[in-house]
Amino acid sequence: MRTHGAPAQGALTFLAPVLLVTGMASTLAWMGRSPLCPCGSVGLWSGSVVSTENSQQFADAYSFIHVLFGVLLFWGLHLFWRTASMPVRVAAVTAFAVAWELIENSAFVIHRYREFTMSTAYAGDSILNSTGDVVFCLLGFYLASRISWRASAAIVMVTEVVLGLWIHDGLLLNIVMLIHPIDAIRHWQLGA
Repeated sequence: MRTHGAPAQGALTFLAPVLLVTGMASTLAWMGRSPLCPCGSVGLWSGSVVSTENSQQFADAYSFIHVLFGVLLFWGLHLFWRTASMPVRVAAVTAFAVAWELIENSAFVIHRYREFTMSTAYAGDSILNSTGDVVFCLLGFYLASRISWRASAAIVMVTEVVLGLWIHDGLLLNIVMLIHPIDAIRHWQLGA
């Protein structure tokens, strides 16, 4: 027997993220963010964290951080909001990711990135990149919903180590450097 709630939940799972991302894109445009890379090219991937295309194309090395954010949000909601249905959790994760993108592209955070992290030339994300960041967060959430907490923890740890070796950054380092910058870490990140 089919229930009447299933189609509504399916619509919520799809519609909530679309509406939230559309609202984010409109707000970012109002904030003066560029829809696409100001460099003139549009791509799915920017492989260098020190290029003008970083944080401008759909995906870059920092996309992996957003996947980790989605994994951690899945387990956080699993622990602290067990009663929420999966569509409600998807909407909540999308709202968290959208809120972060708006905060990350605020003048205050852009200044903090420039002043205290390795991102000395950071000028904010393009709307395309912010959209990609939300998609990668949702991908991490979906991945975590399909695997055990142990596998999720392993993915987080391995990804953090790989990002640390590859780009001298990661989710934990990003958080530390935004909240309480450490000169030794910044020098290491800059290759000094």
